[in-house]
Amino acid sequence: MFSAILLFAAQVADNPDAKPPVTADDVRIVQRAKEIIDSPAKWNRADNRKCPASATTFSIYCALEKATKEVSGDFAHRGAAMQEARFVIDAIAPNAEKYDHRLMDYNNDPTTKFADLQKFFTLLEGRVSKRLALEAAFRELDEMCARDNGRMWGKSLCGPTLLVDPATREVTANQETPEPLLPKSIGIANTSVDWGGKMWTMVMLPLPQDEYDRRVLLAHESFHRIQKDLGLFAGKEGGNAHLDTIDGRVWLQMEWRALAAALQGDRSTIDDALAFRAKRQSLFPNAAEEERGLMTREGLAEYTGTAFAEPSMTKRVPHLIAMLHDAETRPTFTRSFAYISGPAWGALLEMRGFKPTDDVERLGTPSPQPNLEKYGYSALVVSEKARDTKKQAMLRDFRARFVDGPTLVLPLHKFTFEMDPNATIPFEPYGTVYPTLTLRDSWGTIVVKKGGALISSDWTRLTVPFPLSDDYVLSLH
Repeated sequence: MFSAILLFAAQVADNPDAKPPVTADDVRIVQRAKEIIDSPAKWNRADNRKCPASATTFSIYCALEKATKEVSGDFAHRGAAMQEARFVIDAIAPNAEKYDHRLMDYNNDPTTKFADLQKFFTLLEGRVSKRLALEAAFRELDEMCARDNGRMWGKSLCGPTLLVDPATREVTANQETPEPLLPKSIGIANTSVDWGGKMWTMVMLPLPQDEYDRRVLLAHESFHRIQKDLGLFAGKEGGNAHLDTIDGRVWLQMEWRALAAALQGDRSTIDDALAFRAKRQSLFPNAAEEERGLMTREGLAEYTGTAFAEPSMTKRVPHLIAMLHDAETRPTFTRSFAYISGPAWGALLEMRGFKPTDDVERLGTPSPQPNLEKYGYSALVVSEKARDTKKQAMLRDFRARFVDGPTLVLPLHKFTFEMDPNATIPFEPYGTVYPTLTLRDSWGTIVVKKGGALISSDWTRLTVPFPLSDDYVLSLH
């Protein structure tokens, strides 16, 4: 352990872009440094990075050095507050690319005014405070992993983790990263990613403010990092287009309502939930296989997230019931259903002492004649028919835009993309429409701000209306 600390210290000392962990002391250091140079008369405009104890004026470098010694009793040239100050200068200084020593050169730059100095310290305090909050998320993840101790999956979820700002591509990580910014060749999403020969968990900022939601997200994405090693990562996802039909949506919501009743204590409704599930899958030839694929890929991850976030079943159940109720308001279920069904079925399996990978049919036998009106069947059918009328008008518009009208077709080879899984719209037999997305492939990048893009069912091509409007930004290599 001691040798590892020495190695990290050596890496920090030699790396101008090192990002050592921040602490609450670093916030106080920045606040104290700002106090030290609280007027133009106390500002030394000719810094040489030498800071005598008898000094009465201070450069940025010397103010941070003095503040660090006062707050922590020690000083490091590559300490967290010092490094974050350098990164702020990178971001705001017009002449930053010309600086050999960022702190000294920005301080001595004749274009730097006292108002700029005050703004610099304000930005620095905000940056350090933000990093402190982000690193608290790493501690939350570590706490969850320590509590589980590898019991659920036979190994720890914790490992290399990135928190990424989509606007700047800046990363905050729990390990040394290959670069301070995520390369443009890597799409930003909540996922796992290979970067520099290492598999990372990636989570987009901002993190959820709610503690439970934040912990679910961190554990969910951490599960994805080890999912392939566990042999629990399905191949290409099926479209689950049946979940955008009247019957598919009705029987899925009936299943969710029965699951909510089961979690509230009426265990007889598990058999009803199994009956509604079986009914739905019997109506569509590929339903069982396609649902199983997404339940394995995302349902298990979301169940893991909920179980790690709240191991107490008594405290977790209210979250699951609220989630089942709220799910019915989602615009589409085709990809989002697994995030709802996975945690609910997983909790019921857990209650009975089964594994989360066990078939849910182990929980009971489908009811032969469930009471449909107990779950509001008739009203649900009326609601879904009204929704479908609006949907058909939308599909006619899709046909005009992506099939009958002039289009641009881009081949898909080895691509990454960022999209909202809750907004995808099946467009059979052609594929799936994504209202917005950013997709990267060997030929370049396309950003769809609005208007949508069609990805074919076999994942080999992307289609957009042509000529491109301002809602589409295509960048070719």
